[in-house]
Amino acid sequence: EPFLIAAVETDSGWGYINTKGNFVITPKFKFAKNFSEGFAPVKITSKWAYINTKGIMITKARYSFAGCFIQNRARVEVDQKWGYIDTTGMVVLKGMFQEATDFNDGYAMVKVNELWGIINLSGEFIIPCIYKRLKNFTQNRAIVMIDGKYGYIDIHNNIVVKNLYEKADYFSSGLAKVRDETGYLFIDTTGRVIIDLREVVYTRDDMIGKGKEPFAVGYKKEGRFFVMGNDFEKYALYDSIGNKLTTNKFLGFRPFSEGLAAVSYDSKDWGYIDHDGNFNIKAVYKNVRDFSCGYAAIEYDNLWGYINKQGSITIFPRFKKCSVFVDPNSTFKDKFD
Repeated sequence: EPFLIAAVETDSGWGYINTKGNFVITPKFKFAKNFSEGFAPVKITSKWAYINTKGIMITKARYSFAGCFIQNRARVEVDQKWGYIDTTGMVVLKGMFQEATDFNDGYAMVKVNELWGIINLSGEFIIPCIYKRLKNFTQNRAIVMIDGKYGYIDIHNNIVVKNLYEKADYFSSGLAKVRDETGYLFIDTTGRVIIDLREVVYTRDDMIGKGKEPFAVGYKKEGRFFVMGNDFEKYALYDSIGNKLTTNKFLGFRPFSEGLAAVSYDSKDWGYIDHDGNFNIKAVYKNVRDFSCGYAAIEYDNLWGYINKQGSITIFPRFKKCSVFVDPNSTFKDKFD
């Protein structure tokens, strides 16, 4: 098995364990984030620093915020200005931004004079700071708001999907979830409708008098997504072409990860289903996290531990809080999968 570690909290603070539950970095930090590309941000008193996999600090505790390394760049905040450092701790993009995001596919969003734009790894502006609302590139498409509606642009700032939508999500596996005034649909990167859920997703009168509000559609992952039924309470599982795979029976859900999705009938007891909607792991846990590297964090009796994909407890619950297991030298990304 590859070397995997996870951040966990004990009475002594945050530290890191291996898959056997043994500490590889002593719990002593006020907070600790996931390792990525060999380093992790940790909070010491009121400031953040970075450590390596041996627990040795590679920077001083000087940052008000510290992000994970992605593509040899981590966003940091100093004196209310945002910039980027590399894995040596050197500043590669000076703190000149009001806000900044992690890099993804070589691009990051930055804010200047209250407007958003997008830079590349060298700090060059690919999209100038001209948008009030903007979401970073995934699959060469970025979400922008123009005249109060969302559309998509390419890396040359050309509009490739017209601004027709009240809501718009990132592209994943070639599709993005969007919503117009009548309901939800999935479009491809050209704007073509691939899955039309406007006749499936029911509406009800909004309680604050804004008219009809289309109901929820979960984020699509691994060719599966959840859709709320006409009881306005429970969700059903759908496949990538819009076929309904289960009845409306899930009160809570999380997106699929490594072939399994966490679901609950009552939002109190959680388990995991497979792509067909069958329970793979019984719903017996108070709270759960997504699977990562073959393990998932579970909460039982107000303490956290871990299970494997067969549902066996591999680390008995004894931690106050915990994160997912990661390969510390790989790039950790939980937002754009």
